[in-house]
Amino acid sequence: MKRGVDSSSHQIKSDSVLDNAQKYQMFSDSEILDMITDAIVGTDENFFINYWNKAAEKIYGWTAAEVIGKEAKDIFRTDFLEVTREEAMKQLKETGTYFDEVVQYTKNNEPLDMIINITKIIDESNLTRGYIAINRNITNLKAARERLAFKSHALNQLRDAVIMTNRHNRITYWNACAEKISHIPSQEIMGKPLTSALNKIQWLDKEDKESARIHLEEHGYWKGENTYLDVNGEKKHLEATLSEVKNDSGEYQGLVAVIRDVTEKKILEEKHKESEEKYRLIVEKARSGIFLIDSHNKIKYVNEKMAEMLGYDVREMINKSIFNFVDFEGELRIKNRLKESNKEEHTFEVPFLNRDGSQLWTLLSTKLLFKENGDFLGALSITTDITARKGVEKSLMDAIIERDNDFRFIMGNMMEAVQHIMIKNDSDDYKDKFT
Repeated sequence: MKRGVDSSSHQIKSDSVLDNAQKYQMFSDSEILDMITDAIVGTDENFFINYWNKAAEKIYGWTAAEVIGKEAKDIFRTDFLEVTREEAMKQLKETGTYFDEVVQYTKNNEPLDMIINITKIIDESNLTRGYIAINRNITNLKAARERLAFKSHALNQLRDAVIMTNRHNRITYWNACAEKISHIPSQEIMGKPLTSALNKIQWLDKEDKESARIHLEEHGYWKGENTYLDVNGEKKHLEATLSEVKNDSGEYQGLVAVIRDVTEKKILEEKHKESEEKYRLIVEKARSGIFLIDSHNKIKYVNEKMAEMLGYDVREMINKSIFNFVDFEGELRIKNRLKESNKEEHTFEVPFLNRDGSQLWTLLSTKLLFKENGDFLGALSITTDITARKGVEKSLMDAIIERDNDFRFIMGNMMEAVQHIMIKNDSDDYKDKFT
């Protein structure tokens, strides 16, 4: 609070009866002044206390008997926030009044936030007869204001829109995020009916809007998603929670709405869905066999091509050990690879066993997967049947692999290609890596 501001808004109605020397006589009627909740203190021209009402006793903890006849500075310990004591006294003597917000202390040395309003009493000869101070304790009020300011500041920092109404459904709060989402400034909407804000936006599904209204009326809350056009015609996807506020008697007091803009999330979900479908088709229809094992070497995913290569149905292979489908030599080769800590893809030849017991030579490319803490997560492998190519010179083999577009593409996009598989399996092991 600044010095010199108009104090009229802080004074109770009785202030006006004490604004001049003629009303000084009223101090004789202590019963009236004891009804006032502000501390009223009277002093002589030398600042020795000669009046101390009941409110002063309650606020400061000193009884009238303890302070009457004592100098005010011995009772009041005052911290001036913007001026010195000397400057305050100078203003009081020169202008006849002093108004300020200060910190004063009780008899028990407890700090109080106070508004002090001091007036000089002048007699008919223009001589100073004394001073009257009307002091208001605003400690609780200031604390409440600070709490309110903190909450308001905190709500403005939220990334969610927060809207509040009173029991007449007029808007009483509209935070910064509400402005951002709606493109409606708070000064334009504050105090207006909530319907005036809702009328500025257009729900794209009228059935959703109506069902939300009905649910709110019947249950006192609504939570869901909606799509609408804002005042600029932009399409927005929102997640919203609306709750009625009631007092202890169950009477309606207003409404609180918390709204989150999930437009970007929806766009990303759509892109992810498109990408997932694309890679799902690639994995399912690839000419190469693809399988995923967990940390216990059990198959968590296998595509149709891999099952077909070994003469099995996909369902027959799920949750079986990969070692059920290789001979002793193949098991040793896979185990040696799984012992490595190298996270890069590694390609090697592995003999698998068909259902009929015949040997199927494959070129196996494996990528080991690890959790963030370094624990083994599993392995992703892509296989190509090279039974007919065994014995072919390495340079020729490389050329054959290079022409296998499915193989090269999936190897280059291995993680993205099977991400949806791991999420679909809903395995806790894979959530650490992909969610």
